Amino acid sequence: MSALVTIIPEKQPQPPVLLSQFEALFPKIEIFFNAALQPFVRFKEEKHWRTYALRGPELRRLLVDRYFQKFKVMPSAASVRECLAWIDARYSRLPGPAEAFTRFAPDGSEFWLDFADCSGQAVCLTRDLDYQADPPQYGWSILPAPAVNFRRFAHQRPLPPPQSGFALLENRKLGFSARFNPLRALLPEISDADWLWLLVWLTAVLRSDFPIPALCLVGPPGSGKTTFARLLRRLLDPSAVELLPPEVAPAALACALDQHALPIFDNLGRLTPAQSNFFCRAITGGGFLYPAAGAGSRYLACRRPIIFTALEPPSLSPDWLDRVLLLPLESRALAYLPEARLWERFDHIHHQLLAALFDLFCHALRRSVVDPPALRLPRMADFAAWGAAVAASLGKGSDSFIEALNANRARFAEHGLDDDPLAAPLLALLGREHYWQGTAQELASALRPAGCAIS
Repeated sequence: MSALVTIIPEKQPQPPVLLSQFEALFPKIEIFFNAALQPFVRFKEEKHWRTYALRGPELRRLLVDRYFQKFKVMPSAASVRECLAWIDARYSRLPGPAEAFTRFAPDGSEFWLDFADCSGQAVCLTRDLDYQADPPQYGWSILPAPAVNFRRFAHQRPLPPPQSGFALLENRKLGFSARFNPLRALLPEISDADWLWLLVWLTAVLRSDFPIPALCLVGPPGSGKTTFARLLRRLLDPSAVELLPPEVAPAALACALDQHALPIFDNLGRLTPAQSNFFCRAITGGGFLYPAAGAGSRYLACRRPIIFTALEPPSLSPDWLDRVLLLPLESRALAYLPEARLWERFDHIHHQLLAALFDLFCHALRRSVVDPPALRLPRMADFAAWGAAVAASLGKGSDSFIEALNANRARFAEHGLDDDPLAAPLLALLGREHYWQGTAQELASALRPAGCAIS
C-alpha cells in the first residue's frame, strides 16, 4: 500500500502594502545604530538628512502625517507597526556605530550647533583662525549639510542666523567681554566673578564633549530665577517647552533628557538621595531606563548641561556639590521689565550674541590646544581647564577662573553651615576657646548654653 505525500511550500511573508507606499514617500532610507545599539533611521529630503529614532514617536507621527497627506486616509496602528518592523529588517545599515545628537554635537576637532530650522543648516565651530579673509574670520561657518546626524523634536524652535558685524581688528578693540554687555543688561545683577564663570559655562555648553557642572539659580521669589534661566536657554536651545517639572518619575525625566539639549528644571525642592544620584548621572553621563513605544523599555545613555532654579540649594551631598555651580540671586527692588518688552530686546540682539559666543568659543578652543593651562585643576577638570582658556581669551588671567570657581564652591559650604543646627554653636564655642577637647557628653554640655538641643 503506497501513501501519497503532498508537500505544500511554506508561504513566504509578504511586505505590508503600506511599505511600498512608504517607499514612495521616502525613497532613500538608511539605518544606523549608536553605541548603545539604539536604531535610528535617516533619509534625505532635498539637500539635507533627517534623523529619527526608529522606535520613537517622532518617526511614527511623521509616517502617519505623510501618509495622510499623500493618500487622504489614515493608516491603522497595526500597519504602521508592521511597516516599521519591515524597515528595521530590510533597509541597509551604515557600517559601525554612529550617534544621533540633539542641538549640540562634537565631531573630533569640530563642534556643531543645529539651527533646527526647515533648511537643515548648522554652524560648524573649529579652532581655525583665518586672518586672510576680508573681514578676518574666526573658525566658524554656517553649512547647509552638517557632517553629523541631528535629531529634531516638535518642541524645538529655530535659532536665528548669527551676524557679527565686526571685523577681527574691531573685535580686538572692543574686547570679547564688551560684546556680551547687552545680554548682561537683561539679566539680574551678578558679580564680575559670577559673570566670568557664566560665560565659561555658556561656551562649555557648545562643546558637549566633556561633563560640565549644572547651573543652579537660587533666590527668593521675585529674584528673576526663572526668567534668567529662560534667557540662557533661549540663547542656545530655544524651545516651546522651556521649563520642565522635576517631580516626575525617573523614566519621564530620562525622556526629558533625551529630547531636550539644555533642559531647565524649575522650582526644585529638596532632592531625595535617589533624585540627587539621578541628576549627578545626567550631569557626568550615565545610563537611564527609558520607555520605548512598542518595544518595552531600553537603556538610554546621555549627558546634558542642566539648569535648575530653586529657593535654596536642593541638596548638600558631596557628589551634588562637586557637579553644580551655585548662582545666588537677590530679591529685585527695582521695577520689572514687561515680558513682551524683554523678549523684544532679546530677539533684537540674539544674532549678535550668538556671533560673539562663537568667536569667543573658537578663540578659546585654539588657545586650549596651543597653550593648555599649567594649573592644578579641581574636580571636573575638563571644565576647569576649558574655563582657564576662556578666561585668558577674555583678557583675564587663567587663574582668575579657578579662583572664581573655588569661591563659588565655598558658597555651598556656607549654605551647609546655615542649615546645620550644630554649626553655629560649634563656631561660637571655638570663637570663645579657640581649642577644645573632651568627650561627647562634655561637648553636649558645652554646647547647651549656646541654644543647641542635643540629647
